[in-house]
Amino acid sequence: MKPVAAFIIALILAASPLVGSLPAEGIDDIDFLTEEYPPYNYSKDEKAGGFFVDVLDEALRRLGSSKCVVRNDVGEQLMRTAGHPAHLLETAPDADLNVRLLAAGRLDAIAYDEYASTEVFARNGLDPAVFETVYILRSGELWFAFSRGTSAAAVRSFQFAIDAMRADGRIQALHDRHFR
Repeated sequence: MKPVAAFIIALILAASPLVGSLPAEGIDDIDFLTEEYPPYNYSKDEKAGGFFVDVLDEALRRLGSSKCVVRNDVGEQLMRTAGHPAHLLETAPDADLNVRLLAAGRLDAIAYDEYASTEVFARNGLDPAVFETVYILRSGELWFAFSRGTSAAAVRSFQFAIDAMRADGRIQALHDRHFR
């Protein structure tokens, strides 16, 4: 039996007891799972690969499941790190174009910071409440960075000021003002 036919039959047999309970309304609602079965499906460096992964990626591309990132932005890096194939990512020069394309229905999703995107939506006359975060690529904290040549004393002084602001509630007040 040819590999594609075997995969489709295996998929149908594996999914048949679940079909009645799948809540997916569209292709973007489906979570695709695979197994370690090289060369058809495998993981390498925590990324999915193999013949059927490539078939799935191409099929999704042809179905128009489009995700867009700002070129050379952290969102692009995170999508690639998460294993999203580069050839399936559309890139735009800036976040403003991404949100306008998303609002026009020409994109299914964008990869951009949740708080920053709220500002970009508003700047483009769009109601941020109409859009939702559906997946977090990575959660982290933002910090200050100093040049390597900065003295340790200067860094300690700056850290002391930040620690004092945290202790007296000023950082929280600034956070609340900017992230309502």
